[in-house]
Amino acid sequence: PPEAQLELEFVYGFNGRIARSNVHYNAEGSIVYHAAGVGIIYDKREHQQVFNSGVHDQEITALVIDPTRRYVATAQFGEEPVVQVWDAASGASVAVFENVHHRGVGALSFSPDGKR
Repeated sequence: PPEAQLELEFVYGFNGRIARSNVHYNAEGSIVYHAAGVGIIYDKREHQQVFNSGVHDQEITALVIDPTRRYVATAQFGEEPVVQVWDAASGASVAVFENVHHRGVGALSFSPDGKR
């Protein structure tokens, strides 16, 4: 069989049942949220999305944006949950923290000055 590859084009949907306070505006005015294991940056003016994907292998259960609205942190459900910090404009991963929790992360927070 020929090799097949899927490419994510657009995410239709949102799950507000598992996580709370998980929709934010970034510094550019785009909407930042998650669905399943994907972080999404939605530019409502251009009707385009940028994705942060490939790090979380389970459903994202927590999302927070820093006070400058330039960085996002997400965490997931699972036996060995991953916490990731990523750029709120480009979706690029900045840091990944593994083996720091067990069974899932329910909440995240940045310090008020955004340095921690």
